[in-house]
Amino acid sequence: FSPIFPSPKTLDEGFRAFVAQRPPCTSPASQTPTPQRRTPEIARITTVNAHQISIDGNHVSAGIAWFSNDDPHNVSVKLPEELAGPGAGEIGALLMAISTLQTDTPIHITTKTSKLQKDLTVNLPRLKDTNWITHTNSNIMKALIAKLRAR
Repeated sequence: FSPIFPSPKTLDEGFRAFVAQRPPCTSPASQTPTPQRRTPEIARITTVNAHQISIDGNHVSAGIAWFSNDDPHNVSVKLPEELAGPGAGEIGALLMAISTLQTDTPIHITTKTSKLQKDLTVNLPRLKDTNWITHTNSNIMKALIAKLRAR
């Protein structure tokens, strides 16, 4: 390295000291086309709830989210006792099922209970306004609503 580098006569000569000279490009600039992404098929989810209270008074909640025969997205879930309650299994199964789908996949939900249908549609504004204090499964319902809104 020589700290004494004479200044070039022209700017072009100065840049040649740092990069190799290449022949000028004669082809016009173009953008590579992005492949067309196909619209995902609608995911039809059917949910079922199971809730029991044991002899000891412990709540047991489970749920199933079913897409179709042999579908890898089919889910069955047993909730921990602190989340267990009437309808909680169905909400938990739906939450898990939606989590397995791509966010741009359209969904159609068929629920076994009309309570979940109403909570997701008619009752939703009221539940949100009251900060979910009247809902027995407020924690997992809030998570489900957040997941649905993020889609």
